[in-house]
Amino acid sequence: MAKFIDYTNVVFKAGDGGNGIVSFHREKFVDKGGPSGGDGGNGGSIFLVGNSNESTLYNFKYKKIIKAENGLNGESAMKHGRNGNDLFVDVPLGTVVKKDNERLGEILEHGQSLLVVRGGRGGRGNAKFKSSVNTVPRLSENGMTGEEFTLDLELKVLADVALVGYPSVGKSTIISMITNVKPKIAEYHFTTLIPNIGVSSYKDKNFVVADIPGLISGAADGKGLGHEFLRHIERCKFILHIIDSTLPIEEIKEKYDSINFELSKYSQKLSNLEQKIVVNKIDSIDKDKLEIIKKDFPNAILVSSFNKDDMEKLKSLIATELQDKKYETVVEEKKFNYYRYNPNKKEIEVIRLSEDAFEVRGSLIDYWARRIPITTDQNYSRFRQKLISSGIFKMLEKQGWKDGDSIEISINGEIYEFE
Repeated sequence: MAKFIDYTNVVFKAGDGGNGIVSFHREKFVDKGGPSGGDGGNGGSIFLVGNSNESTLYNFKYKKIIKAENGLNGESAMKHGRNGNDLFVDVPLGTVVKKDNERLGEILEHGQSLLVVRGGRGGRGNAKFKSSVNTVPRLSENGMTGEEFTLDLELKVLADVALVGYPSVGKSTIISMITNVKPKIAEYHFTTLIPNIGVSSYKDKNFVVADIPGLISGAADGKGLGHEFLRHIERCKFILHIIDSTLPIEEIKEKYDSINFELSKYSQKLSNLEQKIVVNKIDSIDKDKLEIIKKDFPNAILVSSFNKDDMEKLKSLIATELQDKKYETVVEEKKFNYYRYNPNKKEIEVIRLSEDAFEVRGSLIDYWARRIPITTDQNYSRFRQKLISSGIFKMLEKQGWKDGDSIEISINGEIYEFE
């Protein structure tokens, strides 16, 4: 059985687009053939896909970088480069995707897909630049770099009902009696080390129950096992708060209040979840103590986890509660804000290096430097025209630039001088 892991961070790298090329048709007896440079292929994108057979993020434990295929470069004779294959990565249902602590999306259904990084677009070959004014284009474009994000993956189990309570109150026994799951059960604390998820049915109603590992005082601050798994309760529609009736009355009250305090301390959402109190092990106490418990917890459900009739009543209560009230799962989904060049956002910096030399840098420069290879005179002219239309020269003039002064621009690690 795979180890339960409910949080990890992974680098997702989409494929780069292939480069377009400059090429001309070459054929015997055909003089001055036209442009025939093919386009580069698009880079592969990466999608997360919900898989109901997955229950943990363990597959990402040793795979911290996931890459999609690059697009291939274009070729002569109008041959376009092959697109990189998209990559589909299975994740368990309930996986939340975050970037820089911002929630970007989540996977809730089997087969649901979420695009996490988009492949780079392939560059155009010179055949695409042919026009009535330029019948012999020596222009081409490089493929764009595929997106690369470091994303946090956080698993929150999808369950209708959460069983919470101190260790050894009988949660594991209850879930084993009312669902199809068979957890480890023993007479010592923390026998449950991961959330147990079980499916149950009552008449025609199916529901999912989660046994949350033992919470103790200080769980919201990291004590015990609770802090690691409190997030899983957020998905549930209501809580079954399990109490051990064999404990002294004051201890019962103290632990009940302690659990509620930890829930409220972790998040307001948890404290607002409806609770049903389940008093367990009533077969092990006398009538006098039972009456006191009834008085202190008048709306509690009294059960013995080993009594099948009691467990059927508990299943009936859960099914009725889910049916009578319309629970809505509010899902906040945000689309990824993919980086796209915005010509109106001119992030340009002009640095004066000397009396007659200037350096220009910025995201707009980087974009066109990546896009236009300085390999032909026409590409050089096109790149320079992009600089002019961006308003760079007006910025330079404000800094004291004049005709004849040099302009240094870093393109793919190399310094180019323009005048």
